[in-house]
Amino acid sequence: MLERDWTRLARQPMTEPTTPEEIAAAKAEAKRLRRQRQTAKNLVASLVASLGIVIFLVLVVARPNDQVAESIDYLAVGAEAQSQSGLDLAIPRLDETWIANRADLREESTGDVWRLGLFSSSGGFVQIVHYLGSSDISAELPDGGSVGSERLTGPSGASAEWSSLDRSTIEDAGNDRFLLWAPVSNGHVVIRGTSYASVMAIAGILLDSEPDLFGGTP
Repeated sequence: MLERDWTRLARQPMTEPTTPEEIAAAKAEAKRLRRQRQTAKNLVASLVASLGIVIFLVLVVARPNDQVAESIDYLAVGAEAQSQSGLDLAIPRLDETWIANRADLREESTGDVWRLGLFSSSGGFVQIVHYLGSSDISAELPDGGSVGSERLTGPSGASAEWSSLDRSTIEDAGNDRFLLWAPVSNGHVVIRGTSYASVMAIAGILLDSEPDLFGGTP
């Protein structure tokens, strides 16, 4: 019986397709492999594009919220504004639980106005609006809510009677959920914010920081 040399046969190279059927089958297989590779490339490209969109949303779209609460040196800005105007401004001396994202003195329809925007570490927002020389600020107050009054006395002894506006029951109250306002020696001060507690806290600190500003109030 004739023995075959299987080792020698295994080392022989594969023969090229020669018949029309074999050639057609080889071309079909090559096309299939190309389509498979292209599908894999498209899948990878789609994943990369999706990842890029996610990174864009995180870095670009979410960034403005971070910038809103970016801290500025409101004391330095306030000192310069006071020097330029020659007037005392409503500038509270705050601890590290508060940061300022706005501090400016601008001319508005009512005259010169000092605005100071504040964020607390607990997420509350308060804005101090100091209308310089203005005798009537009723048009600057929001509509709706319950009007009342609050008398505050700071540790320094300065005391002021504040008018108040509670808008917490209004669905779209926004940053004007609670307001305090009072006459001061050179105009009016309005304190507006997202909660009663935060507005009252800033009012008390302001009384202690600027007692002379409230010296003429009852």
